Amino acid sequence: IERHKDVPFYLNLWSHVAHSPVKPGKELLREFDDVEVKRSDFDRYMQKKFDSAQKLGGENAVNTGMRRYLADIWGMDLMIGRLMDKLDELGIRDNTILAFTADHGAAPILVDKQSTPTSMMGWGGGLKGSKHTFYEGGLRVPFILRWPGHIPAGKVNDKSIVSALDWLPTICNLAGVSIDRDMFDGENVADIWLGEKQRSRKDPLFWKFSRESSERAVVYGKWKLFASRQGRFSLHELDHDSAESEDLTEKVPEIASEMKQSLLKWEQSLPSQYCNMKQGCETPIPFDGSSRPTYVGPPQILVADDAGSIQKPPFDYESYADEVSKINDAVLPSGIGKSDSTLGPTPMP
Repeated sequence: IERHKDVPFYLNLWSHVAHSPVKPGKELLREFDDVEVKRSDFDRYMQKKFDSAQKLGGENAVNTGMRRYLADIWGMDLMIGRLMDKLDELGIRDNTILAFTADHGAAPILVDKQSTPTSMMGWGGGLKGSKHTFYEGGLRVPFILRWPGHIPAGKVNDKSIVSALDWLPTICNLAGVSIDRDMFDGENVADIWLGEKQRSRKDPLFWKFSRESSERAVVYGKWKLFASRQGRFSLHELDHDSAESEDLTEKVPEIASEMKQSLLKWEQSLPSQYCNMKQGCETPIPFDGSSRPTYVGPPQILVADDAGSIQKPPFDYESYADEVSKINDAVLPSGIGKSDSTLGPTPMP
């Protein structure tokens, strides 16, 4: 930053926190010596994580693991503070967009793949799933922006759905750089970044791992279709059910059907095979970087709905919201992770 303070620059800073191994220094750990986990404050998903930690590390493993995890996060906070102080020192604070986010939700405890499994105490706040899954607990992440004089301070947007795919088109727009829009899956969402609108991106978001037996998902607006590894589809309305507790496939089959068709059309545009060197593949699959990505637009029934041509909702939303709330009240502690709270506005690919 010091070398480039007088010219435009883009810096991508990746922190190892909070990947395994979680091994914060003693000076960081001391800040959390007195932390005691009150299990009743957490949802059923964290209860499973706590049980796994105790099974691996004994009775005090939950408290010890949480202290280490929090100390690790605190170390990242201090590092970001140093970065922000440097921007102030160099006098470029007001001319710099600062963004903080993550590439996935909290990691689960994986005994065979982590050297410090009992310290993996990240929590999705009532959301189902984790890293390595396409449930909301794996896709939703924090997204915090600062640009003094341009982005309103203290404003919270819990409605817009954007993606890491949108970074390049958005940053180029803000920087006045022209790009060929059709060469990118991302969208220009500068109006959302600047706090001008609470809208979602215009096209759906899709997810799939590069293996045959992969979960899959598509999100468009408030609707999400999830496909399990076994090929079972479930439909969720995220505005009222971010915990994905109820499958609406039978209540609104027309929406489920069109979401499924969009997902299958997108899948057909992907490579038919993948090269995994760990499995003996030595020759990468040819890829033409100059080719335009296949465009898959939103399900037409939902576009019509947004335009107002569908006068009635497909079912009684108020009754549905009450029903989902009762389901989640039975599994979530009071005031934590309620399904009507969008806990993160930015699913990431």
